[in-house]
This record gives sequence, C-alpha cells and structure tokens, in this order.
Amino acid sequence: SSLPDPYVEEDEYLINISNLKPVYKNYETAKLKIHTRKKHIHPNIYTVARNTTRVDLIDDMYYKVSRLADQLDIISYSDEELPSYSRLSYDVSGSFFDLDMSLFEPNYSYQINFLRKDGNARIEQAETFKFRVEK
Repeated sequence: SSLPDPYVEEDEYLINISNLKPVYKNYETAKLKIHTRKKHIHPNIYTVARNTTRVDLIDDMYYKVSRLADQLDIISYSDEELPSYSRLSYDVSGSFFDLDMSLFEPNYSYQINFLRKDGNARIEQAETFKFRVEK
C-alpha cells in the first residue's frame, strides 16, 4: 500500500470552539475562541498535563451561522466580499470572533460552520457547533 500524500495530510485541521456555551441570552455578545490544529498531531501526556496543546493558525478562515430549524443562513461566509464581516481575527493564542446574540431570534438553536481558504480552494470544515438563544 502506498503512503498518503504528505501535502494532503498536512492540510487537514481539527477545529474546536473552546468556550462555546450551550445557551446564550439574546443581549449577550460572545467572544468565541477557536482552537485549530493539524489533524495528525496528537497531544502527548506532557502537553495534556501542562494543558497547552499546539495551535496551528489558519489566517484565512470564515464562519457562518445558520438556524437549525430551517437551515436559514443568518450570517453567511463573507470570503468573497470586502470588507469581510465573517473573517476570523487571530493572535498568538488562536483565532476568535465576536458574535452578537441579538442578531438571532430567541428560542431557536443555531449552528456555526467554518470555511477556510487555501489558495483558490474553499474548504468547509466537517465540524459543526450548536448553541441556543433565549430571552
């Protein structure tokens, strides 16, 4: 059997929102922190004990938020618009974005998806993140 193409392996990421709550009030603004790392890197017992896993920054990543009930996009990917309103910001600790919960109708659940750009390729991540908004 042939070994996998190293460039394909290098290009796969795991994404997590480290501080997503299951429920938000509709007057909150949440600063969501996104942790990204390449899929093939597994934290060892030393990094787990220190609680510091490596962050692989993706500098060209976008989010969208859709309502689960009807899949309506409330915030769309803005990767082809200027200024881009759904592009993630980032610093040394990872990526982040502010999400104003007043944009969402209360008593519904919503889903966050991520899209990253790699050259001309638009790659939607498999991970999805759900939350609910209440009054």
